[in-house]
Amino acid sequence: MICLLGINKTRTTALHLQSDGQVERHRQTVLNYLAKFISEDQKDWDNWIPMYLLAYRSSKHEATGASPAELYFARDLRLPLDLLRGSPPEREMENSFEDYIQKFKKIR
Repeated sequence: MICLLGINKTRTTALHLQSDGQVERHRQTVLNYLAKFISEDQKDWDNWIPMYLLAYRSSKHEATGASPAELYFARDLRLPLDLLRGSPPEREMENSFEDYIQKFKKIR
């Protein structure tokens, strides 16, 4: 699958923050999100992780032009607001696995 998608697998050194910039950037994103919602005693931060994950996975990313959920499931997530207003119309699914691979390569 990795070869089919043209993904280059990389390895980094443990405990060497400079070599793992993407992880550090994501860590900073998580901390910024949690800082807006946790209580002053900072004991409820773990309660906000599921909401952060929902927001992150359903948000379109600048680099790909798609959300992580869209890339993984080939469709947008249904959010709690969709239950109140009704789900948006489903987009047409790709005709085949090959079409999905081509779309994924185009996004990369």
